[in-house]
Amino acid sequence: GWQIEEATASGRNGMKIDISHPAEGWTLTLYSLSHSTPGGSSGTTRWTRFTAPDLALPEGLAVLGPDMPDGARIRMESALGSTGGVGRMILMKFLGPLGEDMARLQAAPVTGPGTLLATPGAETALDPVRDAPDLAAAREGRNPAQQPMAIRDTQGFALRQTGLIRKPEQLRAFISLGNSLADRLRATA
Repeated sequence: GWQIEEATASGRNGMKIDISHPAEGWTLTLYSLSHSTPGGSSGTTRWTRFTAPDLALPEGLAVLGPDMPDGARIRMESALGSTGGVGRMILMKFLGPLGEDMARLQAAPVTGPGTLLATPGAETALDPVRDAPDLAAAREGRNPAQQPMAIRDTQGFALRQTGLIRKPEQLRAFISLGNSLADRLRATA
């Protein structure tokens, strides 16, 4: 069965809920944090993340995002290589912190659907899910910033989406998508 844990995220201004299925080895995290800056602006960070730690890579990081037009892809590649870390800042907004390997991400050659960023040696880590019909269906008709992104690193496989999923049927669908993609990765391991 499922287990649920609720915690305060970063003080009193946030929440984190973990829904897990220990027998199946996955966790779904719902995260929300309100924040403000000394200048008076404020905002809220919200995301939903499915994780399967058994699919960890020995080293490296791969991120599969939505398809990008050529101009946006070129700007993103340029930002990734910038010394100011603009690319990493943008990625952190959509993916959260991904450790030291984030600084080594490079745009991978286009070999299938989506935009793939990977550290050297991890370029094929997400190949089994690139053309997954259920991932394509989950992205269809949605703003690229709201589309689920696949991540594989030394912590396992994750499917992350900006925003909180609140409706039970949508939570079940996201868990089902995460499990389906994890099963594709396990089948080729």
